[in-house]
Amino acid sequence: MNIQGHSEIDKIGISLSGLCAIHCLVTPLLLLFIPAWGSYFQHEFVHIIFFLIVSPLALVSFYRVLKKHRNRVPLILGIIGSGVLLLSFFEAGHNHSGVHFLSVVGSIFLISGHYISLKKCRCGHTAH
Repeated sequence: MNIQGHSEIDKIGISLSGLCAIHCLVTPLLLLFIPAWGSYFQHEFVHIIFFLIVSPLALVSFYRVLKKHRNRVPLILGIIGSGVLLLSFFEAGHNHSGVHFLSVVGSIFLISGHYISLKKCRCGHTAH
């Protein structure tokens, strides 16, 4: 895969992870101001859909970076981020603010991994 194709995957990953984080930050506000909409966005299936799209995309992208550039940092951040998102599912039945906190933290790890993957590699060039 060329650098341009890899850059597009990272840009999509950043966008999706950012959307996940925004979802988790906005849902409590929706619950306050528009209870009917807020309850729709708080359903567990929304979190599962985000996880099933965001995590595999990130891990495939970061694995390619590891193979091509021997840069482990994005993959490590991706594993941590995906793990934190997965952990949020176990928190779902106990504490909704904990779910949102863990989801935002996991998203930040994934965004960081994509950002590093997009901007730097060990061979000395920068992807645009």
